Parts: sequence; C-alpha cells; structure tokens
Amino acid sequence: MADLLMALNWRVGAGRTAFLIAVIALTTVAILAIGEFISRVSGVSLIALQIAVWALWLIWLGVIFPRNRARDGDNQCRYPYRRAFGREILPGVAVAFSQLLRPVFSGVTAGVSEFPAAAYAVMALPLFCAGVAIVYSGALALGVARTLFVYEYVPTVEPVMTSGIFRILRHPLFLGGSMASFGLAIGTGNLTALELGMINICIIPIYVQLEDRRCCAALGRPYVDYRAVVGGVIPRRRSAMIRSASAHHDSGSIRPTNPRDFATTR
Repeated sequence: MADLLMALNWRVGAGRTAFLIAVIALTTVAILAIGEFISRVSGVSLIALQIAVWALWLIWLGVIFPRNRARDGDNQCRYPYRRAFGREILPGVAVAFSQLLRPVFSGVTAGVSEFPAAAYAVMALPLFCAGVAIVYSGALALGVARTLFVYEYVPTVEPVMTSGIFRILRHPLFLGGSMASFGLAIGTGNLTALELGMINICIIPIYVQLEDRRCCAALGRPYVDYRAVVGGVIPRRRSAMIRSASAHHDSGSIRPTNPRDFATTR
C-alpha cells in the first residue's frame, strides 16, 4: 500500500489508506447505482446493460488503456501514475467491481426467489468460498500496488509476479471474482441475478486474451515467458508446463521463467 500511496504522491499513513479505500468503494457504488437507474428509466434490461458495459470495459482494457499508457510514456511527468489513476484506473477498476456486484445487487433488490432453497444453498456457498479464497490468494501474492497497475508506471525489479497462486494461474483475481459473483447470484435465488452471474463467467476467456495482450505490451519479455508456461485460469500439470517451456525455448521464442528450475526439469 505504501508504494501505491507514494505513486499517487500522497502521504503514507492509515488515514490516506482509508480515504483511498473509501474513494474506490464509493465510486463502485455510484457506478452500480447509475446502471440500475439507467435500466429502470430507459427500460433497457439488466442483461443488455451488463453485456454493453462489459463490452465497453473490455475495449478500454484492450485498446484505450494500453494506448493511453503508451502516450504517457512519451509525455513524461513527475507522477505518471497519479495522472493515470484519476483519468482511468479508478473508473476502470470501479466499473469492474460494479459489474461483479451487479448480480447479487439485482437479486437482493428484486426480492424474488425462484429456486428451491436447498438447490442454491448447496451450490452457492462452495462457489462463493472458492472464489473468495482465490481472490485472497491472488491479492496476498500480488499486493495492492500491482493490483492497481502501479508497476506499469513506476519501475520495479520484478515486473511480473510468479509466486504464490501466480505459479499456477495468470489471472486468479478475475477468475475468483467471477466465481464469487456467480456464487452470490445463485444464493439470491433470482433468475435475473443468475443470468448476470453467468455473463460474468462468460467474460473470463475474453478478458484473458485481452489482458495477456496488454501485459505482453506493458511488461515485455518477462510476461511473454511467463504466459508460455503458466495457465490463464486453468492450472497446467507440471509435465505440461515443462513441455510447453521446452517447446518455446527450443524454438527460441522465450527464455525460461526460472532458468535454474528449467534446467533441472528438462
């Protein structure tokens, strides 16, 4: 958290940390409420709204954000991350959070349960707990600064995280968030909430492709090497990881993520 606050040129302390968390939370709630308002006033279904917002967010992630980051690199300023945070990182992160929260928000506010209690209770809790555990493991390994893109603007000795859960998954945060979102949607017992949760699950493979492309451009060769070995949202068996690393290395397309381990496992 200290690295994040310093990148923002804020004083490091508990007060500033609480303020930042409050800003992100309030922005998320505001975006969620605006979406609900637009749906009710315009008559657009929540399903159509969810798909449209994800489409716009993915365009931001895959096109607009990388383009703006490249422009920031050409137009240096003292605090580049602070400039990017206010311009697009805060709204981008808040939109993603609001999309993951929309299914349970919709289901709770609808107040209509359309599934047998036993059916959704058995499915909802394990899925939610698994999702939260994956998110927690990813956030613990990644840290707040990396989660909020700090090291894409501020140099670091390790631009790519390969420890903890990132040894087996490249994108645990989005995977876990989508799983938890779907679990909560099932828990409401509402059909619309379930459909919204399913949309979040279906977004995962599109997200993986766009985020991998963005990370390759932003982080360079270390991420290319990492992607060649580690699975996106499905863990690879160690034998498959070794074969993948060997094939890419023999073709000259990557260097091993960990040369010492690679040498001993060939």
